[in-house]
This record gives sequence, C-alpha cells and structure tokens, in this order.
Amino acid sequence: MDLCDPVSIILVTAGSRGQSLLFRYPFIPPCQTERREKEIPKNRFALAKVEENTDTRNFSGIKDGHLIGFSDCTLANILSPNSDACGTKFELKVDEVLFVGHPMLAYERHDREFKRSDSSSRKDDVMMKLFNVVFVLQASVEPSVVHCYHDLSKRIAIALKHEEIRYRYLSSEREAMLSVHDEMSSMPEDCAESPFQHILPRSKLARDFKDVFKSLCATGSVRLKINGWVNVSFCLPHKVHNLNQGTIHVKPEAIHKSLAAIRPYHTLLFLVDKEYLVPSLPGDCSPAVTRLVKMASPLKSFQTLSQDTDIPLSQVFAIAAHLVYWGMATIVFPLCESNVYVVAPNSSTSISSPLVEEFTSRFLRMSLHNVLSKFSLPAPLSGHKDPLGLPQQQAEQVQMVVWMLQRRLLIQLHTYVFLVPTVQSDQWPNSQTGGLGLEERKVRWIFGDSFPDGRSSFAADEQEAAENEAHPELEEELKSLTYAERKSVLLVPAALDPEDLKLFTRLTPYFRGNHHLEEVMYYENLTRSQLLTLIEKFRDVLFSCQHEDPVTLYFYNR
Repeated sequence: MDLCDPVSIILVTAGSRGQSLLFRYPFIPPCQTERREKEIPKNRFALAKVEENTDTRNFSGIKDGHLIGFSDCTLANILSPNSDACGTKFELKVDEVLFVGHPMLAYERHDREFKRSDSSSRKDDVMMKLFNVVFVLQASVEPSVVHCYHDLSKRIAIALKHEEIRYRYLSSEREAMLSVHDEMSSMPEDCAESPFQHILPRSKLARDFKDVFKSLCATGSVRLKINGWVNVSFCLPHKVHNLNQGTIHVKPEAIHKSLAAIRPYHTLLFLVDKEYLVPSLPGDCSPAVTRLVKMASPLKSFQTLSQDTDIPLSQVFAIAAHLVYWGMATIVFPLCESNVYVVAPNSSTSISSPLVEEFTSRFLRMSLHNVLSKFSLPAPLSGHKDPLGLPQQQAEQVQMVVWMLQRRLLIQLHTYVFLVPTVQSDQWPNSQTGGLGLEERKVRWIFGDSFPDGRSSFAADEQEAAENEAHPELEEELKSLTYAERKSVLLVPAALDPEDLKLFTRLTPYFRGNHHLEEVMYYENLTRSQLLTLIEKFRDVLFSCQHEDPVTLYFYNR
C-alpha cells in the first residue's frame, strides 16, 4: 500500500435522525471482525503468542490497510461537525489516522423556494441537514497530499449539493442506504452481515465511491459523473507522477515550477499512446485540445504547434500544462541531431528491472543495457546515428530515444556560457594569480575562490576606468561590463571586427551561465552555426559547460 493511497472513503450525514454513517469502503465483513476477536484471549492474564503489531481490543487505527477499532456510531459522531464548520476544511487526527473532508450544508437559508416547492414530497423524519465525504489517510502523509484529498472532497461535495438542490439526488440515495441499515439491524445477531455489502447493488452513489477509491489506489486519477450530470475530475500528482516502479517521485510543487518556466522553444512528449489519449479526453473538452494532441510531435516546438494548429500560444501553454499535470505528457526540448543526451542519474538500470523486458518486447533483438551504454558519456544524438544504416533503422533509433525519455532513463544536457575576463600578470600580483593557467583561472572565476580581494579588486578597476574615461579603446557598447571584462574582450583579436564585436555585445547578457544555447538561438533569431562561430572567435574570454535545463530537471526527482 502506497503512503499516499487512501485507507477508506466514508459518507456521513446528519439530520432529524441524528448522525449516520451511510457508507464506507472498503469494509471488513463482520465474520472477519469476529474472527479477530476470537484470536484474542478472553483472560487478560493468559499468555498469548507474541507478535509484532498484535491487535488488542482497544486498538484503533490502520491494520493491514484497513481502518479498524472505530465503530460506525463513533465515526458518525466524530465526522459530523457543527453547522458553523460546514463549507470549510475538515481535518481530524486520531493517533495514526487522519480524517480529511469538506462538510457541506444540504440546504442554505436562501434555498427557500426549493423548500416550499418540495416540502410536500419530503418527510420530516428523513430530513438531511449536512453531509461530509471523508477520506481516511495515514497520519504520516505529506501536507500536500492532505491538501489534494481535501480538494477532491470539496469537489464531490459541491457536485452532490448541486444535484441535491436540482434533483434531490443525495436525499434519495440516503433514503436507500438508510433502508438497508434498517433491514440489517432487524436481523438476528448470528445472521449479521455488513450493510455496506448490500448497499452497493442498490445505490449508484455507493458504487461511485467504490470506483473513486479503486481509481485513487490504482492510477491516482478520478473521473466521476455525479448523477450522470456533474463531472468531477481529479488528479493526485503524487500517484500519477510515481514513475519507474517508484524510483522517481515528482512532487506537485516541482510540477508547478516547471510549468511556470516553459518556453515557446519547448514541446510535449506524450507518456501515453495517442490512440489511448484521444478517446480518453472528456466529450465536452475544447476542440483545440483534440487538435493539438493529434498534431503534437516531439519534433515540433510549441511555437510551431501554435502556427500549425492555429491556436494562440498562450492556449497551447494552458493545454500543455493540463496534460503534464495529469501525467499524460512531459516537457522536453524538440528532438534534433544536436541534442546531447546522457544516462539520467536516477535511472533504473538494474538487470532485474521490468523496463528491460518491456524494452525487449518493444524493440526486438535489442538490449536496453547495450543501448544505454552508448549514452554513458554525453554525446550529440548525431553521434549515435549509423551513417550506413537504413532509414528504417534510423527511425527505430529515434523511437528508442523517445522511449527512454518517456521513462526518464535519459536526460538532455545543454551548453551554458560564462564571460570570464583574462587577467594579465602585470595587472595582478603574482600572489593573487599564483601562476594559474587560463582555463583554471576561468573555473575559479566562475565558482569562486579566484581572487582573495574579491570585490575590492573590481572597485579598484572601476576607479581606474573612471580615471581613463576617454580611453579610445573602450567601446561605447561595452560600458555595461566591468573594466576587467571590457579590457579582456578588447584584447581578443575578433574584437577588431566591428560586426563580431557588435554581435558579441548584444549577446553579453546571455553569457552569465543562466541561458543555454537553444534559448539564445530562439530569442536572438540565430542559427547554431552563427552562435558557435561567435563563441569560437571569443573563446579566450568565454567558458562553456554542460548541465540540465532547470525546466526539465524537476521531472527527474533532483
């Protein structure tokens, strides 16, 4: 049982007949409860078999994934709050058990018109005042999980109240459940059976709650239609984004950060087949969603998709965020031969991993470990391409990369550039430079511990720059740089070319290690060859390194 899975779902109502626990799922049959009691010695002084977590008569909590020790009467009392608490979050912790719900008044004071028109058909003895749909969780669950379950309880409560006012749906279901409880209470004790077992075939709402519980435990997503009218959709990110047999757990806050940082040069990579995704979309969804799903490709950026589908880019982002949140897709950079991939640090590469058999069944005569070994060191995708291979073989290689990206086995590395001034020995004392080589001084400049004086040296440089304000070799475009950076740039031979210097100056804000090459190419409308050529010309003052894009890094549990 996963920690984020619910232990039980409970429906409680309060009215003229007092508090009632109408339905709970799953439920322990009375025969099992009776057998548990028989296993406990009647004599409190008798010796019993010592076992870990042995049940006692007074134990109340979670045992073998079931809620035990709480009678129906007790649950009805503690889960039925006062009317003043309705419409707010309900959270109650009892030892290791956490109850989460959103109690709701069945009728507000302004519903007088409905009451007058329906007063003749309702009976006072079954009149309902409030109801509460409660999820039972383990007390050690994360607060974000509790928030999600409260959101689901609130959505179900709003839908039930809507149908109660419109069609008296909840009242009719309540009457059906109460009738079963009355029938079971009149039976002899030796023939006692669980009333919830008999409620299931006679109540559509009870079957809906059962489906909700099973869907949460199986997939983490819920698609419910209350009374065949009101849609309730819910996604538990902790369950939906639990990938590779639990080796990767993506938290909701990481998903929100990633979705807030998507850019037009990113794209969608579907985690499910389109043949399954398109039919699973709600019937009342926007046609733009279906059109985008059908035309999406890991080779097309969001900007290209916006142009091909005639959908505004902002709406493309909204649809993509929805698909990503529901675990149907992830954010990647469009596939191209210049992409650099490497085995992800959290990859499940064990020999006994289920992914090994899945890969072999998907790609015949291929070994997952042999393919992953080719990505043990970062290399462009073009380096894995067989120039003598047939087009079908090359297409299969792309499909294998897509398959591994879907399972988070590969991660893409991007190139980031830093502007690092080259300090000459006559400018700094030998004790400060210590005879370091150019590349070593670049590294220490970026990551610190480069110059003992730190900012004081730059202050001296700035003062010197002010004193030499009219120096002819200082270009107007380079005034945004420090004096050491300006002087270092002007010492590069490529700075003699006005066009190269102008382009370099325009790209200077991107050379702080915060923007990868693909982002620079997109925003500055440059080709990769133009950008790489410029970097090569100014390589004396530029330092490049490769690491992951923070946008996609959130999905790798890092």
